Amino acid sequence: MALSFMVGFLFWQGKASQALIQASLNNANIELTRASLLNIFWEEGLSQLKESGFFPKNLNLEIKDTPSIKATFILSEEKYRLNLNEAEEKDIYALLVALDFPPEKAREMVDCLFDWRDPDDFHRLNGAEKDYYLPLGYKPRNGNLEDFSEITLIKGFEPYIFWFKPGLYRRVTIYGGTKEFREDFKSTGDDLIKLHENEVYRLELSLKQGKKTYQYLEIFRYVKGERHVLFSRAW
Repeated sequence: MALSFMVGFLFWQGKASQALIQASLNNANIELTRASLLNIFWEEGLSQLKESGFFPKNLNLEIKDTPSIKATFILSEEKYRLNLNEAEEKDIYALLVALDFPPEKAREMVDCLFDWRDPDDFHRLNGAEKDYYLPLGYKPRNGNLEDFSEITLIKGFEPYIFWFKPGLYRRVTIYGGTKEFREDFKSTGDDLIKLHENEVYRLELSLKQGKKTYQYLEIFRYVKGERHVLFSRAW
């Protein structure tokens, strides 16, 4: 098994890391493989943070074996994303249109989101209230979103468009973020990130093993060198 771990021009290779990954591969358990890779990426990032004061936003690893593995770790700052609990209607609408949603679809999504959040049962023009959701087995929050995956329960925010295409989850948050839509949005900030105590960050792990691709998302608060997870999802 040939293992190479590159960060920019840095070549990194360690027997302990190889053994950890090989054990997970032999176990044929994708959850163990994911956890092993995530631990390796995180520890490598912390090592660079200690040496330079910055955490690299992008780490890549390739294992040439049968089947081969390619993994990518991306760290970004949550503060650049639009907060769906705090942004005004015009800003959420502007974001959706910028992501190429048709205006009528964008308006429906905005109305349904605000119907989900507001405390009353009155329908907005294109919205949905509990009479729509009760046959589905649940009712609207009538308050702020409390869990990131809750968004996909809202009419118009189908799981496919949220998690896959166009992947709305990449641009929005309920953990910090900003209240205003910005056309010059950059999800990852600078090439190198300085982790600040108690700030919220997001990591994404993409793992391609043979012909299969796996994704992992984690939103966390950075506290004393550790990740305090606020939300995670694997698919």
